[in-house]
Amino acid sequence: MRVSALTDLRCPVSGGSLRIDENIVRPKIINTQLGDDLQEGLLFCEESGKLYPVIAGVAILVRKPLTYLASNYYGIMTSAAGFIEADMVAYIEGGGVDLVSEGSQSAKYNTAANIALYIYHHYGDWFQQLPSDHPLGALMRHLDGDWLGKLIETVKNYSGLVDTALDVGCSVGGLVYKLAGFSSFVYGIDYAFPSVLVARSILLGQPKSLDCYRLPLTGTRYRTEQIRMERLTNVEIVVASAESLPFVKGMFDVVTGANLVDRMGSPLELVRAIDAVLREDGLVLLTDPYDWRMAHSGIEDWIGGRVDSPSEEAMRGEMEREFAILEEQDRIPWILYKNEREYTIFLNHCVVGKKLRRG
Repeated sequence: MRVSALTDLRCPVSGGSLRIDENIVRPKIINTQLGDDLQEGLLFCEESGKLYPVIAGVAILVRKPLTYLASNYYGIMTSAAGFIEADMVAYIEGGGVDLVSEGSQSAKYNTAANIALYIYHHYGDWFQQLPSDHPLGALMRHLDGDWLGKLIETVKNYSGLVDTALDVGCSVGGLVYKLAGFSSFVYGIDYAFPSVLVARSILLGQPKSLDCYRLPLTGTRYRTEQIRMERLTNVEIVVASAESLPFVKGMFDVVTGANLVDRMGSPLELVRAIDAVLREDGLVLLTDPYDWRMAHSGIEDWIGGRVDSPSEEAMRGEMEREFAILEEQDRIPWILYKNEREYTIFLNHCVVGKKLRRG
């Protein structure tokens, strides 16, 4: 985590400022071309009394950090192996959180195979995998293989160059990368530690560069894929919940969220949280296939998705409470590669809105 990011980051409980604690875990700060980077340590908020760990350069800014460590203990220790110092291990194990770890419900998203699929979707050439005469191949090429880029162009048409942007639920960082092309600085947040670690490795080369990965084909077959891109100088990614965004209120010009609404425990809280960190006249882009599952949220919490309440209409209504709708598109194909013989096709709803002035 860039030390300079402390200017923008806030405690997700109190909204108070954070500082590096030097008493419990010895901070490990390295100097990079981008400035000082906190590789390991604890962030402390005076107002809430909360301590937030930074592991392998990834700040974990969630409302219940000890519960997060316990729930994601094995995923964190495995993905960050080789980058965790004895002080941090002593802090985690001294608090006994490893003894109550029961695993995470999102563990399936953090497997090596799933991380590879998301890297491929965010940075790969998946749209070129099928022959030109294949019906699905024709659809892929019609989309130009740059679904994320098309989303960003939609926002850019209204925003032009911006100062600060945020991608909520950024996964391995593809939209962060796109936003960085016309933003002075971009933050990304995701709840999955392994995804954030991978995103920082790809985009910032921290704590180590990630230049290739194994793409699953079928069975145990795989192909090594290269990641060809320049490192960025204007991004940072942290672990956080989309319902409690740990940033200064009203600081962002643009906020995006792709394929996140239907994976939230409280989907409406996402809209409210985005509204809180967006400046007046700031832009929001939300796109989602509304693939509602009770494993993620209760039926009562869904935005639409019930008898006589289509999700696209319900989302439009909720958005109009806080935003002026600038553009709306529906049934946009989103194709997700799963292996060389399996693709999943979603039809997304997309809304771009401008935050209304108040008072």
